[in-house]
Amino acid sequence: MKCLAIDTASAVGGVARRGVEVGPRRKRAGFRYRAKLVAVKAWPQLSWTEGNYRSCYEEAIYCSKGRPWPFHFSGQHAMKNVLLLPYEPKASQQPTEKRPAMLVPLFRASSSPGQLVLDPFLGSGTTAVVARALGRDYLGIESDPRYLAMAERRLGGRV
Repeated sequence: MKCLAIDTASAVGGVARRGVEVGPRRKRAGFRYRAKLVAVKAWPQLSWTEGNYRSCYEEAIYCSKGRPWPFHFSGQHAMKNVLLLPYEPKASQQPTEKRPAMLVPLFRASSSPGQLVLDPFLGSGTTAVVARALGRDYLGIESDPRYLAMAERRLGGRV
């Protein structure tokens, strides 16, 4: 889960993976559900499981905690819960790497420059790369040394 604007605690994160439901944990932590977001991939990767569908989208939930929560509304035409992503090559070998084109509009809507973006599952560091490019501070946590090394390379050693 990507937590944005820590002072008022907005969150954008994965929905449910491998049967794990995030709803009860979200509620216990005091987050209020706001919207489900879907990002459609222009060039989905192949399914390595025979007899299965290709994953052509990414899901996220938008939640808030506290008042006021940050939400920078930029008009009805721009604020859709379905994002059409352009093709972006992967920047690393991390299998679940998120594309910057998915994160940029979410960060712009859900945080302000100078606020902290927390990613407790940093992976190859896309969250930190996007946060830095948009003038946000970032804090990432990663337990796998391979992925941490990928993030360090992408961030020029500034992790």
